[in-house]
Amino acid sequence: MGAFLDILLEVGNSKIKVLEYILNNLDSNNKLTMSMRQVSERVGISYKTTYDTFKILAEKGLIRKIDTVWVVMPSFVATFGSDAKNARLLTEYSEADPTLFDEKSVD
Repeated sequence: MGAFLDILLEVGNSKIKVLEYILNNLDSNNKLTMSMRQVSERVGISYKTTYDTFKILAEKGLIRKIDTVWVVMPSFVATFGSDAKNARLLTEYSEADPTLFDEKSVD
């Protein structure tokens, strides 16, 4: 829980709206099937702020991009279902590319 609070302190007020939108719009597999631009438009915050928020969350290990979807780390947001499902989500999350923001990001 302490790590999550550290993330909140780093992201700031307008970025918390982006984080809240992400958490409120996950599917049952902890996935957000929207682009950063779509999130930006729906939250009503600039793309730069949205991008910066996603970058911070990815650097802190809260989210990762897998193919075309964003996945929230299962240990931060527990999913409903079996232990096997949660184990599968954790494995999928840990195998994702953590270097998404090392190069120019493609939304």
